[in-house]
Amino acid sequence: MMAEKGKARWGNHMGYIMCPFSIALHEDPLEYVRQAKATIERKKQSLEAICSYAFAKLVLNLFGVKIAGAITRRVLFHTTMAFSNVPGPVEEISFYGHPVAYIAPSVYGHPH
Repeated sequence: MMAEKGKARWGNHMGYIMCPFSIALHEDPLEYVRQAKATIERKKQSLEAICSYAFAKLVLNLFGVKIAGAITRRVLFHTTMAFSNVPGPVEEISFYGHPVAYIAPSVYGHPH
């Protein structure tokens, strides 16, 4: 990857999938889980993530970093919950000389 004429590309590609979940009382909680799983499976097979990535790239190229950042900020700040499939570090890491055994995800300060 570090060769000058290498064919591998560097960088992260990020797309979004918006999943609408209703919060309500249900007769059968498992039916709610089944419906949510079906929704997620349909979304994973769709082109939504690819299209959102292409749209973000287009906005970045046409309008620049400030507008692309403002749109991304608006999308992320109007999101109730977010998940990522980005794996953690494979090698052992440390913070100021102390080994890190676990990185806990948290959410703080998302304005609505």
